Amino acid sequence: MSGCGGILASKQNNNPSEPPQTQASANLNIYAVGDVMCHEPQQKSALKADGEYDFTENYVYVKPIIKQADLAICNVEMTFAGAPYSGYPKFSAPDAVAAALKDVGFKIAVTANNHMFDNGAVGLKRTIEVLNDAGLEVAGSVSDENEKKYVLTEVKGVKIAVIAATYESGVFDSSVAINGISISSGNQSLINSFGYKDLEKDLEKYQAIIKQARDGGAQIVICYFHTGDEYKREPGEFQKEIAASLAAFGADIIFMSHPHVLEKFEMLKLGNKEVPVYYSLGNFISNQREDIMGQRYSEEGIIAQINLTYDFKSQKIAEIHAGYIPTWVDKYYDNQRYTYIIVPLTEDFEHNPAIQESRHSGQAEKALQDINEVLTSSQTTK
Repeated sequence: MSGCGGILASKQNNNPSEPPQTQASANLNIYAVGDVMCHEPQQKSALKADGEYDFTENYVYVKPIIKQADLAICNVEMTFAGAPYSGYPKFSAPDAVAAALKDVGFKIAVTANNHMFDNGAVGLKRTIEVLNDAGLEVAGSVSDENEKKYVLTEVKGVKIAVIAATYESGVFDSSVAINGISISSGNQSLINSFGYKDLEKDLEKYQAIIKQARDGGAQIVICYFHTGDEYKREPGEFQKEIAASLAAFGADIIFMSHPHVLEKFEMLKLGNKEVPVYYSLGNFISNQREDIMGQRYSEEGIIAQINLTYDFKSQKIAEIHAGYIPTWVDKYYDNQRYTYIIVPLTEDFEHNPAIQESRHSGQAEKALQDINEVLTSSQTTK
């Protein structure tokens, strides 16, 4: 464990890691981040003199990292429902956010979260359209009930399925509710969701989806679930149950989001197989800050890093490493506006231009300590 991120756990052998064109295995780097949010102050910050929006500035220092990934995934916790734009509690962000996420190197956008239905079915479908038009694949929602409930993509000859789902806030008059918004029976088929009331039964449909993905050619299955208690720095029993169930169903990697703060990592062990579980990746970017919320932890997150070797002969993951890069959202006033910058807390973060401009190195150091404190408790669980 290094001081500014590092390896959480690994399983090794001596298989080669060349691309499948010349070798029997492929080495893959899979990265994931937590909640990408767009509150009103962030929108105002990105508004240019010509009336257009540009969010690329937010990601300038993490872009070189994300670009290294063979597959990068983010949770888009907003809708693109069009103008007029709005932040919390019902998000409708400028389409330029999607373009910025594609520019930084993300390939898959998770839309299964408690804000996915903020603007109804129209907003949900337009969100998918905007993300697709930007060049991002979408996991967690569909525009047509007949579409597959997972995304299948290919990287270095390896077919990877991503399955995303969000918790339900309740059931009203036999209709599922997301964030207190009732979803009609006709629209429920457009979203991947699950309830806590009968969680074991609800999770069975994800066992079926994992099987469908495998039958559809998936060689690796990633689950990204939106669950947990907001601002709690320890995973709850539901999160642990979900992770254990998904691993037992055949998921190879599990990411989670929703608490808006970082939670611990575990390597679940099932026989000879190890499944990395990140219980909460924290916020990647938002306006949830200490001066607003009375706690600093929602300013923090990680870039989860999975490096694995897939063996084509055995049709299994032969080697897997789990690591992370700590991140912190800096916010400072510059040129008559607030600036938001995601700072990777690598060894030389004190020299990051944003930190030097804001003079917030002390806050960044606290964030690094917080993150490492949480993740040093990581362990392997049978």
